[in-house]
Amino acid sequence: MNIDIVYDNITNLLKENHMFAEIGVMPIENKIEFEIHRGDWKHDHLRLDLLVQDYLNNNGIHFIKSECVTEEDGGDCYSSIHYYRLLGVS
Repeated sequence: MNIDIVYDNITNLLKENHMFAEIGVMPIENKIEFEIHRGDWKHDHLRLDLLVQDYLNNNGIHFIKSECVTEEDGGDCYSSIHYYRLLGVS
């Protein structure tokens, strides 16, 4: 599967589920990144990961997931970038 198709499908999936994240694609590294600003750990960050991972698993796409926290204040909300490196996708 092509990374652009995966990107389009995930973008549509997030819109359908009223998820708001800045989405970017890094084709050379086979990565898709999702940036969430001041999102709740469960309702935004965890929900994003569950939707994306569900889509990837259901389409037989293996991945490596990482996250970089960019802002936190000790509360339930924080900002971060979720990275998904897609394996076997061109």
